[in-house]
Amino acid sequence: MQSKQNSFETLFNVNNAIKFAATVGQIGSIMTSITNLGNIIKNEDLSASEKLAKVLTNIGFLLPMIINTSKNISSLLGITNALTQRRLFLEQKISKEKERQALLDKKAEIAEKAKVL
Repeated sequence: MQSKQNSFETLFNVNNAIKFAATVGQIGSIMTSITNLGNIIKNEDLSASEKLAKVLTNIGFLLPMIINTSKNISSLLGITNALTQRRLFLEQKISKEKERQALLDKKAEIAEKAKVL
């Protein structure tokens, strides 16, 4: 059971790393598209109708990228929050287990002393 849990966590971490890398790539594409918008508008060789068509086409590609990237960022932040909560839960569980073990050790020590008496 433990190995399945470790495999799942490894797969989960790899999946999130891929998602993070994809999000960084999407941000780069968004920046490129925004730069292209500026270049289209500044291009004096294009007529107003050509500029309008190119700008609208670029925006048509840009908006879905922005929406998808914002969803990915939100998802990654949610995952980070969930992982933090899980880590805190596990730390509390470990702390309680250490306290329990210390009490058991103390009980065993008292029992040993009682045998001696």
